[in-house]
Amino acid sequence: MKTLPRALFLMPVAARAAMASLDPGPIETGHTFPIVDSESTVEDLRTILAAGTPVIGLAGCRNGADIQRVATLLSVAEAQVERADGTTLILALTNGILPAPIAPDSLSGKSARLAALVWDRFALENALPTATPHTENGEWTVAFAAARGAVLLAAAAAGVPAYDCAIDLEGGALQRNCEISQDDGFYGRVSRNAAQAAIIEATYHRG
Repeated sequence: MKTLPRALFLMPVAARAAMASLDPGPIETGHTFPIVDSESTVEDLRTILAAGTPVIGLAGCRNGADIQRVATLLSVAEAQVERADGTTLILALTNGILPAPIAPDSLSGKSARLAALVWDRFALENALPTATPHTENGEWTVAFAAARGAVLLAAAAAGVPAYDCAIDLEGGALQRNCEISQDDGFYGRVSRNAAQAAIIEATYHRG
C-alpha cells in the first residue's frame, strides 16, 4: 500500500463542472487529495483519475456500504482510464458517528482500497448544530470526544491509520496539540496550509 503523508490537504470538489479543470500539480506533492461523496458517479471519478491522483477522499462516510459503492465505481473508472484495478486508495472522511467496529455494516473488511480514516469534526458540528465542540479549558466536549475516539477504534479494527481533524493553531501551540494527538493514536492530521503541514510532518514522525 502507498505510504501516506502525515499531513493531508483535502481538496473539496463542490461542483461537478469544476472536476474538468482539476489541476494535477498539487496532487504531485503527495499531500493533496480530491474529495468525492456518495453521490459521485463513474464520470466524476474518471475525470479525477485522469488527473493522476492515487488517493481520493470520501466525504460523509457512514458505513461499509459507502466504501463498497465507491470502490466498485473506482474499478470501472480505472478500467476506463487504463489504470490497474485496485490501485486508487480511499481516505474515508467521517464525523465519527459510526457502526460498532465489529458490526456487519462497519468499515472493516469492506475493501482493500481503504487506506485511512479521517475525523471530520466540522461534519459532526453540522450533525450536532446545538453542541459546543470545546469546553472552557479547550478540551473536547463529551460528544466530540466520543466521536473522535470512535474514529480511532474503527481505524484500528480496519487495520488502517487514523487522521485527526484540522485545527486553527500555528507554531508551538500546533506542535503541542499534534503531540497529544499522536499520543492518542492518530497517524497524522488534516492541514490548512504549508506551515502547518511542516509541523505536522515533523511532529507525527517523532519517535
